[in-house]
Order: sequence, then C-alpha cells, then structure tokens
Amino acid sequence: MNLNQINEDLQKRLKGKVDHFYANIKQVSFDEIENNNHEFTQLRSLEEYSINLTVIKDKKKGQLISNDMRPEGLDHFVTEVLKVCDAGVSDESYAIYDLNDSKKFQFGPESASQNEMYQSIDHYIKTCEKDFPKIKNRTAGSKFSKSQKLITNSYGLKYYVN
Repeated sequence: MNLNQINEDLQKRLKGKVDHFYANIKQVSFDEIENNNHEFTQLRSLEEYSINLTVIKDKKKGQLISNDMRPEGLDHFVTEVLKVCDAGVSDESYAIYDLNDSKKFQFGPESASQNEMYQSIDHYIKTCEKDFPKIKNRTAGSKFSKSQKLITNSYGLKYYVN
C-alpha cells in the first residue's frame, strides 16, 4: 500500500458524493532497535497510516481522521465523514483553494540514514563509558522513523512532503 493508492481509493469513494474535499494522507514507518553491549538488535518494524479528510457538500463541512486503510475501513470512513457533513450548518464561507500546482517538498536529506543513527548511539554509549566509568549502560532502546505525506484536494492538487 502506498500514498497514491490510498488517494485513488479515497477519491473513488468520494466521487459524486461531495462538492469538494481536502485530504492529508500520512505514512510513518519505524523500527524499534535495542543496543546491548554495542550490538544492535531490531525488535520490531511497523507502518502506520492516517487520513485527515475535510469534505464540503451543499455548503456544509465535515472533517474526520482515520487510520483504517482497509477497503471496508475506507467505506466506513467516507460514510461517517458524510454524516458529519450532513449534520453541519450551511455556510457560504466553506471553500477549498482551487490551486492545483502539484509539487514535492523536501526538507533535509531525501531519507534518514539508519547507519548514522547506529553510529551516533554507539558513539554516545562509548563516550558515556569513557567519561563516566561508574555508570554502566545495560541497554539503549531507540526508534528510527521515516514519514511521508500526501496533501491532495478535489482540484487535483498533489503535494508530497518527506
């Protein structure tokens, strides 16, 4: 599963049901790591997804957040956000900007280096052992995470953020 697939699935479910939408789709991958006597062990790897969706229908606005990306989960999510929208108060000011100049924003390196993280942790532990010999470090736990985000709307906007 990737951000584009989720976006396509979401747009299919919204088509013809809303006037406009804005979605912020996020993927976070992380590894939990333990350092024991200068040896690294990966404890587990996880991937988490979430969607923050705003819809406008008949000048009413609905907004919900979900982390269930299964087909039935997306169906339920769209149904619920439409219920929230239907229960809202009509307001002429609800709108979504019609700019559709898609871009990819990147801050810092393209991806984080897990090897650099390992080296930093090992350096920290060795420095502590050298500078503070009475302090004994049994284990050090860490979490290495990477995230990406897709911001999209009903005008065809696609912003990728790493």
